[in-house]
Amino acid sequence: MDYPGDSVLEKIRAAMDDARKTDGTEVVLKPGKYEIRTDKAVEMQNRCMSGAFSSLPDRHLFENPVLPARIIDFKGHRGTRFVAVGAKIVVDGFAEIISVRDCSGVTVEGLETDTLRRPFSVGKVFACAVLGDGRAQIDVLLDKDGTIEKKTPVNSVCMYYDTERSRVSRLPMDDVRCSVVSPGHLRFTGKDLKKKIEGSTVYVSHIMNFAPAVRVERASDVSISRVTVRSQPGCGILCSNSENVSLEKVSVVPVPGMHFSCNSDCVRITGCRGRISVRDCVFRGQGGNGVKVNGYYHNVLIVDGNRATVRMEGPFGSVYGTPDYPRPGDVMELTMYPDLSVAGTRTVKGRSVVPGNNISDLELDIPLPTDSLDREIMLINTSAIPDLEISGCLFSGGAGSGILCRTRGARITGNVFEDIPGTPVRLNADAYQREGPVCSDIIVENNIFRRCGYGSDTASSGVQADITADEKAQVPQMSNIIIKDNEFYSPESGPAVMICQTDRLEIGGNSMKARFSAMSLAGCTNTEIIQ
Repeated sequence: MDYPGDSVLEKIRAAMDDARKTDGTEVVLKPGKYEIRTDKAVEMQNRCMSGAFSSLPDRHLFENPVLPARIIDFKGHRGTRFVAVGAKIVVDGFAEIISVRDCSGVTVEGLETDTLRRPFSVGKVFACAVLGDGRAQIDVLLDKDGTIEKKTPVNSVCMYYDTERSRVSRLPMDDVRCSVVSPGHLRFTGKDLKKKIEGSTVYVSHIMNFAPAVRVERASDVSISRVTVRSQPGCGILCSNSENVSLEKVSVVPVPGMHFSCNSDCVRITGCRGRISVRDCVFRGQGGNGVKVNGYYHNVLIVDGNRATVRMEGPFGSVYGTPDYPRPGDVMELTMYPDLSVAGTRTVKGRSVVPGNNISDLELDIPLPTDSLDREIMLINTSAIPDLEISGCLFSGGAGSGILCRTRGARITGNVFEDIPGTPVRLNADAYQREGPVCSDIIVENNIFRRCGYGSDTASSGVQADITADEKAQVPQMSNIIIKDNEFYSPESGPAVMICQTDRLEIGGNSMKARFSAMSLAGCTNTEIIQ
């Protein structure tokens, strides 16, 4: 039925409210372009661009979380199917366009999303110069729609399209100062900006982690298919604390003629359970990773017999995803902070949660060591990491990795990675970001890697397995990694495969062409290499 209302937004919300009352309802959005404006979304973008959230808006919003404007809200739905083939929603302001929260059995099919005023600025490099003190500067003239005020934040992710090599690269923003010469004239100054890139198109992001285009949160059995995200002031799709999510034929890609899509990861998956599948998708030109999957380490605050009080460190809330609170029956892995070595497991028998502080009081089956606070032991919930399948996808031209995998039990098969400045597939756990766990049981098979890893801080042009921590563990921490039947072509970078601290490593049947060594292995045991 057609719903009454003075605007498209009112009609959509009326239809969703009606569908919430009956399980298994289908809602159809007719083909066409729909421009949607809410005062809240417009206010959020205006405040960010004016500098009201400081020069670091992400940090401000982490510390002072706000609820985003939501356009299509599935909260409380069961079995609803939202079909929007041929429909495009363009939102004015910073908003969450599809909100799949606290629901089950939801399907979203066929919608395209975009922003009316993009969360990044676009311009052309018209001058490059080397200064007398060894620094260099790049001057950028913004396009006719681009005006930046003195206090407009400039994020550390700034990309440019290299016209000489027809690919996206990242501006080296470490120790770089960006100043507004005039409303349409930006100047970057720093020691690593000496490359001549006159005529290149530059993309300057202003925020990374506000609202995703699609949020899946505390939901189960969700299917997202044939959805396209063109730009967004955050992730394309953010899945947190959910179970059994399928993404199929999803695209996070720029509008034609541009090379920058969403400001952060195309897909971010945190604290999820069950099976997560990403199939036949296209991810291009994002400000973060193509797909990032991780769980979170909990710091141990108090130990009292079988009870322990733990806290998840890190940015949570509406702009980033919700924290994972362990449930009775979950398995917590004891991890030593300095090197991420594993020191046993505990099972949660009961819990209570301190709302808003990311703190859980846990009852464990076995007490933690009495000196655990002095030994910097962390806990990670290995029941809240998913079985992962990523297959048949195309990754191209993003700022970060193609896939940043911090999970166990993953199959990465039949994908194509091309012209990515960072590492295409990185298997990693990070003590500083409190993200893990240490990887195991990973298969990387039948993928194609072309011209990747050319960024200045990139270690591998293909597959990299490593641990980011203060100390190196005495024995390998990662285990059971298989890399076989892949094609690596890296004429200006390498190595194609770089593996550290891994037990039970199998490498075979790969074609490797790299500028430097094809493989680099360190601290690995029980290794089988057949090339």
